[in-house]
Amino acid sequence: MKIFRTIKLRQDRYFDLVSALLLVVAFWAVSNRLISTEWSGQLFRVHLLAFCGVLAGMALGYSRFSRGTILFFSFAYGLFLITLQLGNNYSGYILWSERLYHLLGQFSVTFTRFISGQQVSDLILFNIFMFGLMWSLGLFAGYFLTRKHNVWAGLLPAGVFMITIQNFDMDAP
Repeated sequence: MKIFRTIKLRQDRYFDLVSALLLVVAFWAVSNRLISTEWSGQLFRVHLLAFCGVLAGMALGYSRFSRGTILFFSFAYGLFLITLQLGNNYSGYILWSERLYHLLGQFSVTFTRFISGQQVSDLILFNIFMFGLMWSLGLFAGYFLTRKHNVWAGLLPAGVFMITIQNFDMDAP
């Protein structure tokens, strides 16, 4: 009986270290462009989400999981990391249960105002949307790099997002 088994590389998956590093650098540039807009005080947190999204996408793309399992893990990891980043806005002395309670209350009030057509001054919906978008773009790009060996399928939406940011940033030269 063998105690240790050798890890065999899968023939239908691809991993190119240079492409992976360039993909991380590209998403660092996209997240930097979003941060430079200063649309919200919490946008500096998208660096971690973009980086984790690319890494998780590459790991899930290389895995043997089915598409449904990958979608479940993508949603679960994304929900955890986005909540973690939103909760890190509070002081370190506040318990996480209180942070989550406050975040849920803040989200429900803001979402109710948004749905009813009232003016919303809180940026939590914008932050959640931007965090989720950067997570999804990074995950999508990493997944396509390792599963389909197609880096352009992941970079094209990120490039369109960067051009959209450039178009709507009023302080851009």
